[in-house]
Amino acid sequence: MRLAVVALLLVAGLVAAAYLVVPGPVNRSFLKASLERETSSGAEVLGSSRGNCRHVRGPRWRCRVQGRRGKRLVAYSVRVRDHACWTARSGKGRKPVEGCIHLLEPRIL
Repeated sequence: MRLAVVALLLVAGLVAAAYLVVPGPVNRSFLKASLERETSSGAEVLGSSRGNCRHVRGPRWRCRVQGRRGKRLVAYSVRVRDHACWTARSGKGRKPVEGCIHLLEPRIL
């Protein structure tokens, strides 16, 4: 009986961990939430702030997310690579931001 409970808990833990690691779909809401997380956006709850992402062409997206203090929108040029990972740039001379979209991205606080 104990072995069955331990096995069940182990499987549940692996499934939960997989959902945090498994890449999520590349769409407007997932990409916006991922970019907000990596840029320390001023959004109170990721994915709920002003701003948006729009697909330009191929792996290229254009996103606007709240700045760190949440007062203004910052524009990013985003290139998606490796299925769900991306690199974003916002202006000349600024360090690029990198991240990956996760399956539960919009729900991460």
